[in-house]
Amino acid sequence: MLKLAITLGITSTALLAICVFLIWYGRKLLSNLLYLSENIGDLLAIMKNFSLHLESINEMELYYGDPTLENLLTHCSEIATEIEVFQEIIQLSEISISETQTDSEEELNEESNKQNEQNSPTEEKAQD
Repeated sequence: MLKLAITLGITSTALLAICVFLIWYGRKLLSNLLYLSENIGDLLAIMKNFSLHLESINEMELYYGDPTLENLLTHCSEIATEIEVFQEIIQLSEISISETQTDSEEELNEESNKQNEQNSPTEEKAQD
């Protein structure tokens, strides 16, 4: 009987340590995702500004029709498109995270409202 208790104690302690580690690791991953999502928008804006700058240079008489600049413009547009795709993916993950948090908050509010409704009739009877 003592062996069983010791084994269960060790197992539950190990599971608790694993759960704490997984919670810490999940929070760390979410903070990295948040950092990435904040900065990818800035990267996209920088790429679009660079693309506009190249277009203005390409339209100058001195460089008009230069194949190197045209290839650079094409490449810049492709990179901006890829960044937009990544930004959409990250925004979708942020939306799903915020929806999950909102759902959890709504459930908590509903539970507290139910508890308040259950407590209200007893308080009214006590006042009578």
